Amino acid sequence: MRNNLARFLLALSILCLSVGAAVVRAQRIKPSAAQDIITKFRIQPKSGGPLFVTVNGTEKQIAKEALEAWIIEGGHKLAYTTSEAPGQMGAGGTLVVFDAHTNQHKKLVTSEDDLVSVKEARSGDGKTVLLLETSNAEVCAPTIGVIDPTRGEVFSETPAQLLSIKGDIMILGYFKEAEWGKNCESKKMKPYKTKSFSLSALLKRRTVRTTQ
Repeated sequence: MRNNLARFLLALSILCLSVGAAVVRAQRIKPSAAQDIITKFRIQPKSGGPLFVTVNGTEKQIAKEALEAWIIEGGHKLAYTTSEAPGQMGAGGTLVVFDAHTNQHKKLVTSEDDLVSVKEARSGDGKTVLLLETSNAEVCAPTIGVIDPTRGEVFSETPAQLLSIKGDIMILGYFKEAEWGKNCESKKMKPYKTKSFSLSALLKRRTVRTTQ
C-alpha cells in the first residue's frame, strides 16, 4: 500500500512539474509573438526622402530614400518604392520589402516605368500577393504585375488595369491606345475586354522579372 502511495505521489509531482514548465514556456513565447510589428511609417519629406518605421513603439530609419510605402502582412513587413534617381519621380524605381523580424530588405522588382501603386491581396491558399501598377510616363500605358514577395514578379500584363479582386480571382481590364490618354489625366478608362486570373495559380509560375 505504501509503495503504491509513493508511486502515485511521485507521478503527481512529475505531472505538476511538467505543467509548470509548459506554463513558463508559454509565458516566454507569448510576448515574442507580439513583437516586431510595424504600426506606422513616415517618409520625410513626403515627396520622397528617408523612410522611418515604428516597431513596437520605437521609431527607426530603415532606408535613406523612399517614395511611397505600404504596411503588409499585418505589420510584419513593409513594402516601399525607391527611385533610380533619388528625389525624383518618373525615373523608374525598385520595389523593396522590409521584414521587421529579420530587419532585412529584399528587392523584388526594378522597372524603368513609374511605380504607381502597390496593393496587397491573398491567394486562395492563403499566400500574400503584391499587385504592382506601373505606368509609362510617355504614353501612360498602365501595367499590372503580380509579385511573389519571397521571389519576385511572376506575371505581367500591359496595357491593363486592375478592376477587382474577388477571393482568389483577379480581374484585369484591357484597353486600346485611344484610352491611354485618359489615364494620363486620371480619368476612368473603358476596357474593350476583361480577363480573370487565379492568384494561387500565378504564384506557381517562374519569375519573369526580379532583382537582387
